[in-house]
Parts: sequence; C-alpha cells; structure tokens
Amino acid sequence: MDKESYIKGAVSAGQTLGEAEALWVKSTITKGLILDFVSDMVADFLYYDRKECEQLPLGAIEEAIDSGVITVDEIVAKFRTEVDTS
Repeated sequence: MDKESYIKGAVSAGQTLGEAEALWVKSTITKGLILDFVSDMVADFLYYDRKECEQLPLGAIEEAIDSGVITVDEIVAKFRTEVDTS
C-alpha cells in the first residue's frame, strides 16, 4: 500500500494526520528491519550455518538447486508454511 492510501485510510478510521504519518513511518521502518533480517537469515542459511555443518556443508544447497534436487520455490514455500503456522 502506498503512503497516501495508508494515511487516507487511517485518517478516515479516526486517527489524526500526525498519528497516521507517524504510524506510516513506524511501519516502513519495521518492514525494512524485517526484510533486513530475512537477508541475514538467507546469508546464514546458505553460508554461515554451512561452514561447519557435516550434514549440509557449504555449497550443498546451491548444488542441490542447480542439479534440480530442490527448487528455490520449494524452499520459499517451506519458509512461507513455517511463517504461516508459527
């Protein structure tokens, strides 16, 4: 949702313009932080957690994707399921 639509909806729901703008900023910052954490989780998943892992060593995930053992879509679907059921 864009900022203008968000603020219009919040004001029509009874918030002041200042409150609506403050919530927009807070939600934008929160969204950015969440996406930054997802980037960190992917780096951990593909690299840092693999460095000393015997079961799934460094490069194994990329190799499995490249060879068709699993797809990125399957990994993302599992992530979505875990988020939805948590």
